Amino acid sequence: METKETKSLEHMKQYFSVLKKSSDNSEGCKTEIKFSTYYELGCMINNMLKLCVLGLDNDKDSSINVGLILEHIIELFPLDEFELLDKIKGLLIVESHNETD
Repeated sequence: METKETKSLEHMKQYFSVLKKSSDNSEGCKTEIKFSTYYELGCMINNMLKLCVLGLDNDKDSSINVGLILEHIIELFPLDEFELLDKIKGLLIVESHNETD
């Protein structure tokens, strides 16, 4: 039979759903940010960079942690996808040259 305390703890667990234990067994936690498109991701990165510019321009107000924001931008930046876009562009250029020959 569950005690009232156990039920209460189980009930509270539902509120701790954002941070997940890292899959690489490190001590840190991770969370997800969901984007529906690459364009939406790009807009988020763009706005975060603008925030950093404002933070650096208004250095008198040190309430914006520009370094932390830049670290998150680096994590969000889809370099692998950009590499894929370069490869696709290269294939399209080759195909375009083949069609004109």
